[in-house]
Amino acid sequence: MMNEFVRDCPRVCIVGSGISGYRAARQILRSYDNVEVVVIGEELYPTYSRPGLSKGILLDLDEGTADLAAQLSVPNLTDSRLQWRLGRRVLSAHLSGRELCLDSGERLEYDVLVIASGVRPRESGFAATRCGRHEHRVLRDVGDAAALHHALRKGRRVVVRGNGFIACEMASLAIAFGCEVSMVESRSGAPLRRVVGERLAASIRERMRAYGVSFRDVESLVDSCSDRVAPAAMTGSGSGVRERALMLEAIGSVPNVEWLSGNGIDVSDGVLVDGDLRCRAYEGVFAAGDVARYSCACAKRATSRAELWGSAVTSGDAAGSSVVDFLGGRARRKSLSHIHLATTEVFGLRVQTMGNVASSDTSEVAVGDVDDLESGVLMRFYASCELVGVVCVAPGGELTQRFQKEAAALQQKCR
Repeated sequence: MMNEFVRDCPRVCIVGSGISGYRAARQILRSYDNVEVVVIGEELYPTYSRPGLSKGILLDLDEGTADLAAQLSVPNLTDSRLQWRLGRRVLSAHLSGRELCLDSGERLEYDVLVIASGVRPRESGFAATRCGRHEHRVLRDVGDAAALHHALRKGRRVVVRGNGFIACEMASLAIAFGCEVSMVESRSGAPLRRVVGERLAASIRERMRAYGVSFRDVESLVDSCSDRVAPAAMTGSGSGVRERALMLEAIGSVPNVEWLSGNGIDVSDGVLVDGDLRCRAYEGVFAAGDVARYSCACAKRATSRAELWGSAVTSGDAAGSSVVDFLGGRARRKSLSHIHLATTEVFGLRVQTMGNVASSDTSEVAVGDVDDLESGVLMRFYASCELVGVVCVAPGGELTQRFQKEAAALQQKCR
């Protein structure tokens, strides 16, 4: 049965101009002709590669925010059916009435809605106005990255709080800038423990020590941040007093779902969707990217969000395909990968991980020695004797082909 739309040419509103929103728009416009697509994003710049924000590109950045956005930009859609509403925020949504309220005062009707509003960094309770010993910063967008480029310089003291990918990438970047880097030791274990396991995480921590990173406990951090020394007292010109240390916080994220409140949908940790990225509570509503919560094959189908670039790409494609199906078109079906895959490079190592290592109860080394990361290590992780994760840590492209073979076997198993 054909859906009833507000207008002859259906309008698809995509809230979020990140990669998942972009991929959904691209998929829709490639597969369906009679459609208008509106992408609404808070940032002033169209879609760019967010993983590049914490990489070496900052070492050679000459200009500011606009220059960085241009260098990292994803090729833009020029289709006349696509409208970009950048620098605009959606304040609220009336899902039963198919209407969005923008901060400009505009009320925008839609036939189909794709929620791709992403996440924002979680911040500690020690704001810059409360902590006199540190200049607190987070990293999420090109503006944050450009500011970080100017803040990082040789000899500056940098404290990194967090133990995930972003924290390790920022520590590696700060070392490359010549900073004095310390990392707050999490109560949950060594850096990257949840994604590479205890043994590899311990070896990576020793690798970081060899590169000059020191570690401190969280209690000492709380004590120092609680000391409300006036910033001016820490930055005296010519007095020999050292400037405030730079604290980079990467302690998690918060889904951007407040604009959806009052609609009766499950937004307890992002937007709950099914395997086709549909929000079951309302017809014609989909979600993709970091904000979408769906079942993971390697976690016994428990629902979770995947804050990974690859997952944002595949979920955007899959949501776009589902939108085309809803509109009555024929899409080349883009299946959603429920197996999380991530890759990063820190301290001269490429870290590749697939699956759900955190759910494992045993592990084995398939290649190499966990105490010799320079030669490359590949590990398998099991839960109740079933393979749930594969991790490769090696310099450059070493063992990449072997990792890809193991990852393909895991993906096939979890289908």
